[in-house]
Amino acid sequence: CPPIKIGDKTYFDGGIAEPVPYKKAFEDGCDKVVVALTKPIDELKKKGPDFSALKSFNEQYPKVTEAMLKMHEKYNNSLSELKELEKDGKVLIVSPDDRCNVNTVTRNIQSLNKLYAKGFDDAEKIIKFI
Repeated sequence: CPPIKIGDKTYFDGGIAEPVPYKKAFEDGCDKVVVALTKPIDELKKKGPDFSALKSFNEQYPKVTEAMLKMHEKYNNSLSELKELEKDGKVLIVSPDDRCNVNTVTRNIQSLNKLYAKGFDDAEKIIKFI
């Protein structure tokens, strides 16, 4: 997502800083957390764009660039931690077993409905968990 300017401040997608923000829920006192992933649980995030692709962006937002370059590491580390927390019964990870040919810009209604149905079925797990 492009940065959004409100007043004199620029805001970025929170996923850059914390790709899976489950720790905040525990810090706020939750004893159980449901984490909904948009891709299969064993699908690790690949390294994002290289520094050269972000060079002009880096000049204006160096800390954001640094966070973007490490985002895949944070996501993959979070996933590993979440799997351990799930074993302890503190977290339920809900994720599709496949993407159903859906990505960020998919407009194919059949594929979207198939993925939606998977999510709807997974909601049963949430009810049992809480």
